[in-house]
Amino acid sequence: YEGNPLDCLTVPDWYDFPVVKKKTSEVLKEGYSTGNNDYSVVREDTNHIFAYVKKTHKIVRSTEIMEGMRTVIQESELNLNGMTCKFNFRNSGAELHARITFPKTVIEPRVGDIIRYGIVLGTSINRTIAFFHRTHACRLICLNGMTNAHDTYATFHKHTTSLDLEKEAQKMSNGIEAFFESTGTYQRWMNTSVSNTDTHQLFKTTLARKYVGGVPKTKEKDLKTLMIEWNRGGDTLWDVYNIATAWATHLHGHEDRGGWKPSTQKTRHGSVSSMLRSEMWHELEDA
Repeated sequence: YEGNPLDCLTVPDWYDFPVVKKKTSEVLKEGYSTGNNDYSVVREDTNHIFAYVKKTHKIVRSTEIMEGMRTVIQESELNLNGMTCKFNFRNSGAELHARITFPKTVIEPRVGDIIRYGIVLGTSINRTIAFFHRTHACRLICLNGMTNAHDTYATFHKHTTSLDLEKEAQKMSNGIEAFFESTGTYQRWMNTSVSNTDTHQLFKTTLARKYVGGVPKTKEKDLKTLMIEWNRGGDTLWDVYNIATAWATHLHGHEDRGGWKPSTQKTRHGSVSSMLRSEMWHELEDA
């Protein structure tokens, strides 16, 4: 973008359509049932119904979200030169996902291994997802998204609450500080050896675990995928971490078929974050 780099955060004109909340009785024919949802979120110019909602539901338009993020980023200490924003619109415009990158804000835990700071965010007007944004550092050598162990660098808002820009600015500041502090952590992981047995057990009890009726089960396909990557030359805790983030970002199995959809990435990065908080991970760190 020539001029103000923040202009990349402006949503396309076609996406700035009017959305209102109406009583469902005003937009549906008599006899249709929507349960306890007495209101509807409606695109006003076409009468398209995005969702049936309760009275407490607050419409948060994506244009408002991006304007708020523009303010937060503008007031941050980030280097905005060359920043980009890639939008992904889903479900007839009901969902917006965005990935914002800052190519001049980087760390290099070892020579040639560069990690770039970024932000991912999403919101919807049909209740499929609540508004969220989080730090999304990216390892350029493989384009893995880097995950933090704690959620103090993220926001998750249901559409019944208002966005507090001051709080969002503080969370972003925390995220930037944690990003630069992570250099030392990554360097320690690079120098921490891990055995095949421990790697298998870690993946089995974290990323490849699910619960059926409260009983833990192993997701054998995920475990196999993770261990195939490990057996390609894994040796350190840093390798374990990068395999986990590859699994969260784009790793499908024997082949990389492109990135997971945003909602899947969000869920999987949450699983990686849980792995980093697990007792076994801390034991391996301290070994």
